[in-house]
Amino acid sequence: GDDAGEPAKPEGWDEEEDGEWEPPAAGKSEEDDFDYDTFQRETETIEPAEAEPTKGSQDSFLSIFSRGINIVKKVFGKDEQQMVQAELTKQKNELKRMEDELKRLRDLTTLDFGENNQFLKFYGQCFKKVIEKYTYEICPYGQAKQDHTSLGNFHGLGDDRKTFLFTNGAKCWNGPNRSITVTLKCGSKNELGKVAEPSVCEYVADFTTPVACEESELEAKLAEYRALTGKGEAHDEL
Repeated sequence: GDDAGEPAKPEGWDEEEDGEWEPPAAGKSEEDDFDYDTFQRETETIEPAEAEPTKGSQDSFLSIFSRGINIVKKVFGKDEQQMVQAELTKQKNELKRMEDELKRLRDLTTLDFGENNQFLKFYGQCFKKVIEKYTYEICPYGQAKQDHTSLGNFHGLGDDRKTFLFTNGAKCWNGPNRSITVTLKCGSKNELGKVAEPSVCEYVADFTTPVACEESELEAKLAEYRALTGKGEAHDEL
């Protein structure tokens, strides 16, 4: 007969489908503590019964992946949880990187960077300056801010092709959405200049940059430099 204490074959065991029944080896120290019932019950919740609004296929993927993480937390040990959580973080970071790169490529092919792409160098850059008690930040082709308050998103170049227009910023109390017009002026370095508010929540600012200099202005700046330093005077025959 069977040895005393030997586990019996489970009810419903089909040897044609499940193979020949073999009882666990005697003295086996490791136990299978995987919670199969919880796993089965929780996996049935991955596909929601009701439709859920999503922002896109990426969001749907991450939503299901995140729900899978919650299942793992219920049926696996701590090490496995950390491993899967790390993989989720890695996938999220990679997705963010791909989205940022796609946006950059789209911007480079659609934004107006001026004549001969003269303003392309400003893409991805930001310039700050503290004026009175506020910190102003201008990011050409990005956002403009006064401290943490939005002064608008880049809207385009002005008709004169020498202004950056930022619109649809944070709404003023009982007023319009904030906006700022940044006028580019010839200067020796890229620097945010004065900022004013001539109308309620409608700001203007100056931004000096060599990019805005015409050839005649560059010659005038060079002449000023020579006058101040005395350099090059003996060679000004042309």
